[in-house]
Amino acid sequence: MWRKFGLIIAMLVISLGIVVILSWFPAMLTQPVSEHRIALVNEDNVVDLIASLPVEMRVRKIRLDHTILSIDLILANRTDSQAVFHDLYRIAQYTISQTSNLNRVLVRVFESDHNADGRFPANSLLVTTDMKRNDLMGLNAVKFDKTSNFYRKLMESRSEITYTERWSQHFTR
Repeated sequence: MWRKFGLIIAMLVISLGIVVILSWFPAMLTQPVSEHRIALVNEDNVVDLIASLPVEMRVRKIRLDHTILSIDLILANRTDSQAVFHDLYRIAQYTISQTSNLNRVLVRVFESDHNADGRFPANSLLVTTDMKRNDLMGLNAVKFDKTSNFYRKLMESRSEITYTERWSQHFTR
């Protein structure tokens, strides 16, 4: 009789152990993977950096010239100006926090237009941004402001932004 009772207790302990172990699996799967930091950006890994950029706009072209990264982005038709500045902020934040050798990031945002016949897209420049590492240091420590133009004000204060006439035409429709 004691032997059966011991067997039941052992089965209960094993079952409880299995339940506890299985309950850890969802937590292990949902934990964020440690960020993949690309310390030194070069021709071999610049594509990895760009592929991991958390932006909504499409990347049209990239160019790496020593410590200067140039990125051309294509604006989707339904993207608003706040989303553009949010993407610019994420690019600035990501390239500065993930790298150590990029001193300058140049971003150009294009609008994809269609020619009169509608077959071939012709891209119109909307805005350019010149972001320098020294001006963007401490970007992660900036307190988030809930105003609608938070990212625009932040990017205008931390980088050089040039708007084209097409920018005002596009966003005043």
